[in-house]
Amino acid sequence: MWANETLEKVTADEVWKLHRWTIGHRNYPILAISRGPEQSSAITHQEKCETLRATLYQEPLPTPIEADLSCRQDNKIPFEEVTYTEVQKALSSSSSNTAAGASQINYTMLKWA
Repeated sequence: MWANETLEKVTADEVWKLHRWTIGHRNYPILAISRGPEQSSAITHQEKCETLRATLYQEPLPTPIEADLSCRQDNKIPFEEVTYTEVQKALSSSSSNTAAGASQINYTMLKWA
């Protein structure tokens, strides 16, 4: 086992340096990254960063239609009134053992209200 072999070979002066193996320094290189069929592979750290940045963070595609937010449109979906009984029925049929949503209000609190 690696640990036993290391402890057998270590001298008194080096024993306090053994804790450094837990620090987790990486001592192996990252493989080269392909940039495409017509280009050479990215080998240096800078080339790899540039390749990943260009691949992962591309410019967004242009929006084909410009939205006109200045004029108001009529609501084409009719609004239907909700009765107290419908709300009460929906809340009573929901589980009280669920997590709260973004508002931090769970169904138990709504049932008590």
